[in-house]
Amino acid sequence: MRIAWIIDSNNAGWHPSEQVCQSHAASMRLRVAIPSRALSARGYDTCIFSPALSDELVRNFSCKDIDIAVFAKLANADVTAFRKRAALWLKLADILKRGGVRIVADVCDNHFGDYRGDYLRTLCAMADVITVNTPTMGNIAQQHTGRQASVCSDPVEGAKMPPRFSPGARLRVLWFGHQSNLRSCAHALPEFLRLVEHFDIELHLVTAANQGAEDICAQINRQLAPRASVRFTAWDLNVMQPAFAQCDLVIIPSLPEHQAKVAQSANRLIESLWAGRTVVAHPIASYQEFSGFCYLGTNLAHGVLRAIEHRDETIRRIERGQAYIEAQYTPEKIADQWESALNQAHRLSTSPAADPT
Repeated sequence: MRIAWIIDSNNAGWHPSEQVCQSHAASMRLRVAIPSRALSARGYDTCIFSPALSDELVRNFSCKDIDIAVFAKLANADVTAFRKRAALWLKLADILKRGGVRIVADVCDNHFGDYRGDYLRTLCAMADVITVNTPTMGNIAQQHTGRQASVCSDPVEGAKMPPRFSPGARLRVLWFGHQSNLRSCAHALPEFLRLVEHFDIELHLVTAANQGAEDICAQINRQLAPRASVRFTAWDLNVMQPAFAQCDLVIIPSLPEHQAKVAQSANRLIESLWAGRTVVAHPIASYQEFSGFCYLGTNLAHGVLRAIEHRDETIRRIERGQAYIEAQYTPEKIADQWESALNQAHRLSTSPAADPT
């Protein structure tokens, strides 16, 4: 089986998996590079391709070396640029489908309600198989497309580290994530920082630069120093392991009304437990599976106090969480899910392409 992942990239052409594994976009690493590499290790012929913004390239695209095309996340935030790119992708999907290639639409965020919705619905209508990252996202996709999706979870990434929880007089807290999650972080911090009534806090924010995190740091340092201090580090794969090593725990706040995030995967929670750190998080759907391994609740400060009051139990939770991740979320385990979904697409007879309009 020859599988091509179609990705959104400023660099047109074919991309090696190892290069995509360094992407700042988690969806590229977790839903393209790691599955592609894992399936390649099983003997599948896999590749990663970014179509150029050219009608001519699409018209002349050769289908003969591809059995399945997986259309990964298209995420341009500029509406005009997105629509231009989306039209090209739909044209490419149509040509591939007419050439006998099976189409897989990978939907990992709930954008059915915004300017990306028409594209997602059209692509899913053309697809032989729809894949999603969580059961919640599967339910949302079914509501908008009338079709069932195959769940291919996000695999764990990063190094496994020994569990540790031994906070001192100054609690060291880590928040990390895509800049789109910064709003939920800022919303939760005032309540969370009431913990300065109990102990000093050192908060570390790791995300993209020039997106507002620097301003949050400056404001908190002005208002709460020296009881609380906040520092910022621009996100990079290489900074995450030291960031985990230097913290006592990780917080992951969420905004329930943020529809695009309601169906998000537990990748940050999984990565944190895998790095040996306990997590205090708001209880979105995908986190419930890990409720026995972390502290979930609407009040993050209360979760932190619970973790500190039960230190031995906190360590045991991390240990149990790591064992569960090893059994369910390694790249090899997630490759089983992708293999099943792609084999399902491969077995299907190709139907006439849907009208992209």
